[in-house]
Amino acid sequence: MNMNNLQTNDDHTSEKRVTLYQLLLIIYKHSTLIICLTFLGMGSALIYSFQYPNVYTSSALLTLTRDDASPSSSSSQTNTLANLAGINLGMGDSKSQEILARMNSYNFFQSLILPSIKLENLFAVESWDSKNNKIIYDSSMFDEELGTWLIPEPSSQSGYKKFMKIFLAGSDDLTKFMKLTLEHESPVIAQKWLDEIIRSINTVYRAETQKKASRSLLFLNKKMASSNSSEIKSSLAFLIQKQTQTLMMAEENENYIVTGLELPIVSEKKSGPNRALNIIFGTMIGFIFSIFLSLLIEFYRAEKALSNHKTHS
Repeated sequence: MNMNNLQTNDDHTSEKRVTLYQLLLIIYKHSTLIICLTFLGMGSALIYSFQYPNVYTSSALLTLTRDDASPSSSSSQTNTLANLAGINLGMGDSKSQEILARMNSYNFFQSLILPSIKLENLFAVESWDSKNNKIIYDSSMFDEELGTWLIPEPSSQSGYKKFMKIFLAGSDDLTKFMKLTLEHESPVIAQKWLDEIIRSINTVYRAETQKKASRSLLFLNKKMASSNSSEIKSSLAFLIQKQTQTLMMAEENENYIVTGLELPIVSEKKSGPNRALNIIFGTMIGFIFSIFLSLLIEFYRAEKALSNHKTHS
């Protein structure tokens, strides 16, 4: 009894196995379905790809602007006086991380970036007319002629979230320099906005340095006038000289904190979407799904025929 059951199970298992020859027969039998679904997948991917406009990427590679004339070491007394005056005599690599963190912050976007960009160029862009270098806006969101929003105007916080999806500030894995990238439907805007970010970060650090240097000079001059020690006066004179140099550099150097090793350019080639890859991927999905559906139909028919045979037996 058991041997008969085992034999029956083996026969049933062998019936369910599909050889390569049988698979080819199934593909041939359902060739019309397979072709239709494959073309449907390719067509869907084609339509999906052309729903999105071309995107262009502008990039920049930055390094810290260093003062080569600054001394590499100072006495402990000078360092103590510098700390009291709020002066930082060194500028290590951690400064790069501080700059990147500030670029990625909401406060930086709200106070320095948002006033120089138009929110419609961030939210309502439909495409870019390369011949006329003109932005085409989504007419359901923004009325270009009247310059008014047809939807509630986006807030600064929603603008920041949208902006951070197209802007990236980080460190280059190979060189450890600061690397910035910005994507937009218009390569002109991508380059313009990235230039504005670099200019703004230099502006904010230059203004902060001028304020700190002026405050430090006031403190150091007061200490110089009240001190009787020649050694302390010598240290104070050194710090005053350094802060004066710092103040002059901040006033004269536009690239006060960062210098561009590779500046943003107007890209001639789009960075996305990759329509060819999307079409290939969509075609493969359509083909694989059609094969799976064909096998499912055949298994269903085989199981149904087997069930009918058992019922009549």
